[in-house]
Amino acid sequence: MNLKDALKGKIPEEKIKYVPRSFDVIGDIAIFHSFPEELKIYERLIGETLLKLHKNVKTVAKKIKEYSGIYRTMKIKIIAGKKKKITLHKENRIALKIDVEKCYFSPRLSTERLRIAKLVRPGEDVLVMFSGVAPYPLVISKNSEARLIYGVEINPVAHKYALENLKLNKAKNVILIKGDVRKEVPKIIEERKPIIGFKAHFEDKQLKNRLALNPKLIEFFFFDGDLENNYEKIVEKIKYLKKKKILVMLHQPNFYKGKLVDPSCKEFMENTIECYKKMYRLVKRYNLIGMVVHPFFYKRKKFDREVFLETISKLKKQCKGIEKKIYLENLIDHCATPEEILDLLNSSGIENTCIDIVHVYIQTKSNKKLVEYIEKLKGKNCYFHIGDTLGNRSIKNHTIELFKGKIDFERIKDKIKIGVIEVKSKNETLGKEAIRSYKKFMKLITGLEKFDRVLMPLPKNAENFLDLAIFSVKKKGTIHFYDFLHESEIPDEAIKKIKKHCKAKILNWVRCGQYSPRKYRVCIDFQPL
Repeated sequence: MNLKDALKGKIPEEKIKYVPRSFDVIGDIAIFHSFPEELKIYERLIGETLLKLHKNVKTVAKKIKEYSGIYRTMKIKIIAGKKKKITLHKENRIALKIDVEKCYFSPRLSTERLRIAKLVRPGEDVLVMFSGVAPYPLVISKNSEARLIYGVEINPVAHKYALENLKLNKAKNVILIKGDVRKEVPKIIEERKPIIGFKAHFEDKQLKNRLALNPKLIEFFFFDGDLENNYEKIVEKIKYLKKKKILVMLHQPNFYKGKLVDPSCKEFMENTIECYKKMYRLVKRYNLIGMVVHPFFYKRKKFDREVFLETISKLKKQCKGIEKKIYLENLIDHCATPEEILDLLNSSGIENTCIDIVHVYIQTKSNKKLVEYIEKLKGKNCYFHIGDTLGNRSIKNHTIELFKGKIDFERIKDKIKIGVIEVKSKNETLGKEAIRSYKKFMKLITGLEKFDRVLMPLPKNAENFLDLAIFSVKKKGTIHFYDFLHESEIPDEAIKKIKKHCKAKILNWVRCGQYSPRKYRVCIDFQPL
């Protein structure tokens, strides 16, 4: 039985024609978006009748003010049932806590949200502008294999509920930001740019040419005796780089005070600990990224897992928080597989790893396995040494200029978020090969900070933000533009708006539900050209 039939005999026959045909149900709250004045004196009766027809509904309300203001919210009046405006809404395998009066939300877009989620390809990064209480980000998170989903929302109340919904749904690949998309999206894109720099000695001659390219990061390697004899010079250079807002990473030396530095060698454990403690003082005092460490295998000594764990255990007791700053580097013959690295990280409490892609390639001899290796470690904080290889197992001469060896950087370019170019140059002071490699790699990764897919679920005035969406999407990426159109305008008027801003390839268009008589919400899927 529908509402009109249920009301026959309860209200005058001539009033039956005014009974609304439709209403939205958000959680357990039913909302009439159109409620005729002719039925005002019967609103409580109508509300109570609806409660009896729909046992899942606990509150009935009518809209008394249209969507308005910067937050596009509405005013409602409760006409029957529980006096509440906060509810829990479920759709597409997610749950959303919502204040229906203080947050914009349309249950009519449930099918559309799932449609978008099914378009998202594995590994995509998605931006949702005007994300509200996070229905789009969470539906995409739950129903796709997206890598990361960003949501930006200006309404502080909606953002508060979005954060609650993030916890409620245990979504780990969603990042929510409160603020104006015009201010926040450019910041997000800038922050997403990979942090790439050089591995270099702290001598002025080596640094000069490399710093001319304005890298974001320098990793200092140390010659034997540097930490003992040139400590003040190292401090001076760290301070200089910090002033220039360049991040600094340290790499362990092979020898300290004339003795081997090897966390897996019992004979040199105390010397290794002393060396790491001195490096950690620099890391902690000057807030450096961290310190790269690894076994040395002098004269091919066998790796001793128990000694390594003992070394790290002693370090943690003597240096609070050092495990958060150590980056364990993979080698070729030992600590080589992702399984070995994960075992050492989990057993020792170390939180980070340094992936030397040359070491991985020499070990696996396969670009496919190189990708698989990185994927297995993606749950950890991964820092990269970026070199190329001829496949030569000789440690002496295994790195060459990027794009001249066997490593396929196209396959891994989007996986490297922070790291340094580690290329042996004929003249390390000039570093021509390293500098050329840096320039080529930076050109390769340009634009990766942008998004594979951008959603604009703000039908009213969304055209005003098309320029921002176009700026935010990768080459060959997809934008989903929403608009309100009269049925006679679909889809031409929306396409005209898009083509005012860019040349575009229209991929698809869909009606996402009726908004008012003969007026529909429409989504245009397109690629900027």
